Amino acid sequence: MLAAQTLVAALIVTVGSAVMVALGDASYELSTPASWTVVAAGFALATATFCAIGVALASLLSTARATQVVGLLAFFAMFFISGGGPPEAILPDGVARAADALPMAYAVDVLQRGWWTGTWDAAGLAVRVAVLVAATAVALWRLRDA
Repeated sequence: MLAAQTLVAALIVTVGSAVMVALGDASYELSTPASWTVVAAGFALATATFCAIGVALASLLSTARATQVVGLLAFFAMFFISGGGPPEAILPDGVARAADALPMAYAVDVLQRGWWTGTWDAAGLAVRVAVLVAATAVALWRLRDA
């Protein structure tokens, strides 16, 4: 059941992102990625990581509503201070340092570097793999006891 929900969530994220990029390209004539491979791999890893975080949250919280609230609060907080919304360069120094402790900042770094230069952000990949492994371990540990 969780695998099916994760696959559906990943499909929704992929379709939504493709529509967003298509609309952005139609409106702003986006540049093409320097490396589609790096962008696709970074996107797949980001999707898996955040799906794992969602499953871990669901395994830790008592209701679906609580999981939705905590997950949305965490997502939007990370999005707005990690460079997904306003550029990190315009954020106050303290906020930018706090963003460096969040997995979303590394997802943004990997995708931006892949899009602009076509190179891998090794630190970003390592952090996201570590978060993916940790979130998966928490989810498996909690769900095994359920």
